[in-house]
Formats: sequence, structure tokens, C-alpha cells
Amino acid sequence: RAPGVINFAIGTPGADLIPKHDIDAAFTSAITENQDPLMYQYALSEGTLPFRTSLARFLTGHGFAFGGAPVGEGNLSATFGNSLGLVTVSKLFAKPGDVVVVEDPTYFLAGKMFHDQGLRCVRVGVDQH
Repeated sequence: RAPGVINFAIGTPGADLIPKHDIDAAFTSAITENQDPLMYQYALSEGTLPFRTSLARFLTGHGFAFGGAPVGEGNLSATFGNSLGLVTVSKLFAKPGDVVVVEDPTYFLAGKMFHDQGLRCVRVGVDQH
């Protein structure tokens, strides 16, 4: 990969943005403290309650709020990747014919996903700011 080039082809963050040690510790803790064999099954589509509770606590602790109140687990829903997240959000908040503005360059599947829902995707160039 060329220095300074951001690869949008697979939609993942750069390795330097992944807190590997924190994730390793979280996995180790979850596995060693787990008493529920269902943890090893597919999760609920909105995410497990312990996950959403922990995420709500984290977001609230970092100053995020929902309607002026602390973020609660009922305000959160996880997705199985960015594609599902984009489709879900656009189905909830947009209707066919609406315009969706995305940065250019953008996630390579975004345009197709929005187009398939009848949305008009407008790309806007970005700079260092």
C-alpha cells in the first residue's frame, strides 16, 4: 500500500486505529467470566444487553446524550457491519427521492445501497479540514 493512501475498498479502519490490547483484554475477560453458553451463538440483531449496557455507559461517560438524558441500552442497536448500518439508517430516515450526501471518496458500496433504495447519492469532496 502506498504511503498516504487510504484504502476504502474493504471499509475497515487503519491498523493504527484499532486498540488491539484493549480488544484482547475485553475478549479474554468475556470468555473467562462467561457463564452463558449462548454467548457462542449468533447475537440478537440489536446486540446483547450486556454489550448495549456497556456501550451506553461508555458513551454517556464520554459526554454523549440521547434527548438530553444519559444514553441507555434501549437507545442503542448494533449492526453486523457498516453496510447493514447504512441500509437500516437510510430506511428509517429517508424516503425514495431524498438526497444523501457522502464524502468523496467514500465507502465503495454506499452509492449502490442508497441507489437501490431510490435515494440520490451526491458526492462532496473533502480536504484536510
